[in-house]
Amino acid sequence: MKSSLFAAALGALAAACASAAPSPADPFDFRQAALVYPRMNDGVAQGQASLVGNGQCRNSNGSSLSGYQPALYTESVRPQIHFSPTVNFMNDPNGLVYSNGTWHLFYQYNPTQNVAGNQHWGHAVSTDLYHWKNLPIAIAPEKEGEGIFSGNAVIDFENTTGFFNGSTPKDQRIVAMYTLNTDTSQTQHLAYSSDGIHFTKYPGAVISRNQTQFRDPKAFWDEKSSRWIVALALSQEFGIVFYSSPNMKDWTEVSRFQSYGILGYQYECPDLFQVPVEGGPDDGKMMYVLAISINPGALIGGSFVQYWVGDWDGSKFTPRDNAVRTMDFSKDFYAFSSWNNSPGKKAYAIAWANNWQYSQQVPTSPFRSIQSLPRELTLKYYRPTPQFGDLILNNRPVNLSAIHGKTLYKSENGNSARNQTVNLSGQGAFDITATFKLPANANITYNTIASFEIFAGDGKQSVKTGIQMGEPAVAYIDRRGAGQSFAAQNPFFTDKTSGIIRYAANYTTASSENADQYVLGPLPPSAYLDSTDQAQYIKLQAVVDRSVIEVFVNDGELAGTSVFYFDNDQIPSKVTVSVGDNKLQLVDLEVRALNSIWSKCKE
Repeated sequence: MKSSLFAAALGALAAACASAAPSPADPFDFRQAALVYPRMNDGVAQGQASLVGNGQCRNSNGSSLSGYQPALYTESVRPQIHFSPTVNFMNDPNGLVYSNGTWHLFYQYNPTQNVAGNQHWGHAVSTDLYHWKNLPIAIAPEKEGEGIFSGNAVIDFENTTGFFNGSTPKDQRIVAMYTLNTDTSQTQHLAYSSDGIHFTKYPGAVISRNQTQFRDPKAFWDEKSSRWIVALALSQEFGIVFYSSPNMKDWTEVSRFQSYGILGYQYECPDLFQVPVEGGPDDGKMMYVLAISINPGALIGGSFVQYWVGDWDGSKFTPRDNAVRTMDFSKDFYAFSSWNNSPGKKAYAIAWANNWQYSQQVPTSPFRSIQSLPRELTLKYYRPTPQFGDLILNNRPVNLSAIHGKTLYKSENGNSARNQTVNLSGQGAFDITATFKLPANANITYNTIASFEIFAGDGKQSVKTGIQMGEPAVAYIDRRGAGQSFAAQNPFFTDKTSGIIRYAANYTTASSENADQYVLGPLPPSAYLDSTDQAQYIKLQAVVDRSVIEVFVNDGELAGTSVFYFDNDQIPSKVTVSVGDNKLQLVDLEVRALNSIWSKCKE
């Protein structure tokens, strides 16, 4: 959090609205009701509970739930399986931590307006990373003009901070670290909680410099050095600074990661985390990944996430090479953050599914912005070319079985027709997955394309994704046919994006005979990949949810995220699966409805 490009304008806006709340009948009218939202606690009298709401449907800002038309979480543009606050503006995910069987999602939140500013930490929890329960605001500013900017949360198992006593179970000792933003500084602060809901601020800054562009702490307990480490962005110096501490209160700078990758305008939201290797001789080994968000400066415009695979020695991160890799090929995936304390040596993460170029103008009300699907992360061996070996960050949706609905169509074993249309009956969220085969020695043309086109109910608007075979194959998302009233008027709403599909080498064992297959970098000629006489299979998955599409190729080797906004309150109603010429074959296809995660809000 967040771009200084907006700071001056939003500062005045936030100050003007700091004591106002949106009327339920008109979420953009800030003149009527006094603010009810809780700050550091529930702050709700017993008699108000029916208005403010309980459980999943508590209003994110604590105000009344009544009077919204249509009812909250039923709006045509409201995604049904992605997290969004009940009302007002959300951006970066913050404080992601797993504690006592519960996944915590804190997030940058403006409880009084549908644009950025007046930053608080909103809060929701889940037991499966899909079904979210809204909780009171966790951390709030105390003075006009202050903002609680991005950060993260950890479990202080051994009470190194001294914040807890023996009555608090070890896995419930949550410490949040965040940036306090003022007109003159950005400093790092702590707040702690024994129940994961009510937070107490530790007085004073624990890290400060003479800086207004110094933010977004990501802290973790480092087993190698037996101390706390935090990564912080010196945003406009293009530096990631690492500090160490025995107690999270007293910090010493230990290293910097300076001026790597695409610089753009500023570094934000650094995240150093461990990811398991999937397959090959290092299968199951945990390796380090450093992610940095850039805004603006993406090659396709606005904000994006880049990452490096490397080594962490307890004080310094060293990338394996100097190449930068992007986490998502499309436009709407930013402020990536991983969960701390994930069980079973797994890595899970989420990102803000929007782009700063247009996030404050998108046509949604009374809320703005969603989080991406939760992702499971692994490192996999891939070939960006037939002559080069690489480890890439594979990211796929966390198991969707928790929200599986009715199967609308299923074929397998090569029994699918070349083209297929399936009616999408459900609540607006669907999982569409197909495998396409290119026979060996096929004569590829420009039209050797396979695609999903998802149509609105009017049959005119659509969003499309697909793959074009070639050397290399390419995946794309095309949203030019969706919601022209917004897309055609916004100069930054890039309508088409694409990414290269890597060559997946046939990594099966770690025996000495194929050791060359696992070389990272330029390969010896004996390990070159030759697929000339082999059939090629590509799996394409699209998870579409009313106003967002997330595309995954080959179970996450490539991912793309795009929002779109159908006009006239339309939602997805059918999908056409097509093959462009007779070279490609549709091997199997499954279309499944996904159940709304907000069903209890509609009772």
